[in-house]
Amino acid sequence: SLARSWLEALPDLAGEYRVELLLRRLTSLRGSLRDEMALLPLAEKALETGYAAGTARPMLLDLLSDLYRRAGREDDRKRVTAGRGYLLHWLVLGPFGKGRSSLFLRSFPPETEQKLDATYKDGWQELAWRKAVRASAEPRIAPFDFVYPASGVVYLLAQVRSEREVEAVLQRGTDDAMQVWLNGTRVADDDPYHVQLENRRYTGIRLAKGWNRVLVKTRAAFWMRMCDPSGHSFPPGTLVEEEGRELHPV
Repeated sequence: SLARSWLEALPDLAGEYRVELLLRRLTSLRGSLRDEMALLPLAEKALETGYAAGTARPMLLDLLSDLYRRAGREDDRKRVTAGRGYLLHWLVLGPFGKGRSSLFLRSFPPETEQKLDATYKDGWQELAWRKAVRASAEPRIAPFDFVYPASGVVYLLAQVRSEREVEAVLQRGTDDAMQVWLNGTRVADDDPYHVQLENRRYTGIRLAKGWNRVLVKTRAAFWMRMCDPSGHSFPPGTLVEEEGRELHPV
């Protein structure tokens, strides 16, 4: 009932930044809700309102996207995620460090080189980059759906072409540790076990004109999005993803 009351209150608070606070609290409570699907019509109604906080609408869209996914409403899920800057096309490599500890304090080959034709030895396995082929492109990706066994850490690579040099925000959602590199420079080192972190995280970045590489080190499902500094999507055509296996120079 508390979650329902928060969603019902959002339109009346549309001009206030308290909207974002309520949505963050709602996100943190979702795991304990008995009937999460009851929130769906309230979230749809709340989305009809304009909000002053730049992140309020994206947070509502993320909530709706996940509720639609859970409800099996694939067309609606695609509608609310289209054109929002999510990274959807990934190459995957791993797992590295099977059976070891402190994996985010260890460095593995993809952190210093990305060679799509190279192979790497990890224990009994020979590892190579592969495309994460999915039935439908959706923001959330679970790395262990594409590699075996479900142990160690996995690297995922996305490539994004920007029509110009631009300031952006790298948004991401996960409930575990994650490290992210942009064009070879580490821009995020998320350790929720050392510092209290929300599942939804933000980092300011600068995209170069031309191709940019985003490398992720993780062991849990996540989503990632690029948006402008206010939280809004870039105009269509500003950012374009590489959908195949070609590795572009940066």
